[in-house]
Amino acid sequence: MHIDRFTAAVAAALIAAGWPWPVAAAATSNRVWVSGHGVDASGCGAPTTPCRSLQYAHDHAVSAGGEIDILDPAGYGAVTITKAVSIVNDGVGTAGVQATSGNAITINAGVNDAVYLRGLNIGGVNFTGAYGVVATSGAKLTIVDCVVEHFSSGGVAIEPAADIRFLISDTLITSVHGAGLIIQSSGGAVTGTVDRVTASDTGGGVTMGSDTAGGSVAVILSHATFSENDGNGVTLSAGVGAHVVATLDDVEANLNYDGLLLNGQATAHVSRSVFNQNADTGVFNNTTSSGVIYSMGDNVARANGANSTFGLITTQSPF
Repeated sequence: MHIDRFTAAVAAALIAAGWPWPVAAAATSNRVWVSGHGVDASGCGAPTTPCRSLQYAHDHAVSAGGEIDILDPAGYGAVTITKAVSIVNDGVGTAGVQATSGNAITINAGVNDAVYLRGLNIGGVNFTGAYGVVATSGAKLTIVDCVVEHFSSGGVAIEPAADIRFLISDTLITSVHGAGLIIQSSGGAVTGTVDRVTASDTGGGVTMGSDTAGGSVAVILSHATFSENDGNGVTLSAGVGAHVVATLDDVEANLNYDGLLLNGQATAHVSRSVFNQNADTGVFNNTTSSGVIYSMGDNVARANGANSTFGLITTQSPF
């Protein structure tokens, strides 16, 4: 291409003066790496030149639908997720995602986006962080093999305005001032499974519900422990016109205020579960409500403060 002397001279003068010359953006990759020894700079992300923080890798290095892998133990900072992505620690050591204000992980993903988190230590740094994980949008959220601790407002909060599916498994939520796990619908359908999860030393193990007509929450709690919390082990609440149903199978809710509490029009299906030594009641269906507890007759509720005030329950003897 021919460039005349005048054009070349002008270009040279602009460059010398620091004029912002257009530069091609670095390409993103389907798989990138972060390391405690990495550097957040254009082009980072390869195993030999990893990024330093999750946020930089998310914003500049990984493609939508891609994966961010942890190379070594380190703290990787808080992250806001706005696209489909996986963040994976496959056992290299502690991969810290910490917040000293706000949330450690905020998920504002698209309606078709899936977010996957595995092997992360999500910390609030002596209760200076608000929530461990907050999901307000996205198609699917998976949390596996994580620890969530030391937050001032709550552990994991799934509170979308639209539909979302989720799975939380093999995860510990502890030392949280608010509820350990919050599942709330403000109009959409929230469906998910909580499997082999422990919430202990929180303001309430798991709270789920909807105050919005048309809101729907349907959750399976299996092989889970919600014990030694300041509030209830499991709380279900449903406003007028909302649909809230939980299936509890092999759940332990001991040494809380109430083991299981139903408010409003919520429904619980309970099997092979234990509700012992709670300060108030083991299982309580608020009798001013129209909620229903379905029992398979193979549950245990004993040594609670009021033993067990079942309220409306389909099978009371044996529970």
